[in-house]
Amino acid sequence: MRSPVHTLPGKLLAGAFLGAILAFGAASIEPLASRHEAMADSASDIAVGTQLQATEDVQISRAEIARGSKVSVTNVVVRQGDPTSVDIALADGQVLKKVGIGTIRNYFRVVGS
Repeated sequence: MRSPVHTLPGKLLAGAFLGAILAFGAASIEPLASRHEAMADSASDIAVGTQLQATEDVQISRAEIARGSKVSVTNVVVRQGDPTSVDIALADGQVLKKVGIGTIRNYFRVVGS
C-alpha cells in the first residue's frame, strides 16, 4: 500500500488560506478595540457639571427621558480610577442617583461641561 504523498503546492495553498483567515480575523478585531477606546474616552469626559443630551428615549428608574432632553451630572462615583455611575439632575430638578456609566454611554452624549 502506498503512503499518501503531500505536495508542496498543497501545503502552500493551505498556508495561504490560513494566513488569509488570520489576517481577516485580526482586521475584524481592531475596530472593536478602537470602539472600546472611544467609549472609555467619552467616560473620562464626564465630570460634575457636564451637560448630557439623550440620543434616544430612555427610562431610568421611574423617569422617562425623551430624546434630545438635557440633563446635568451632579456626582460621579469612581471606583479604581474609573467612573462607575453618576447622579444626574433632570430639567424639573429631580435627581436620579447611581445611573450606571453604561447607560450614560449608550443613551447620552456630552454637549457641554
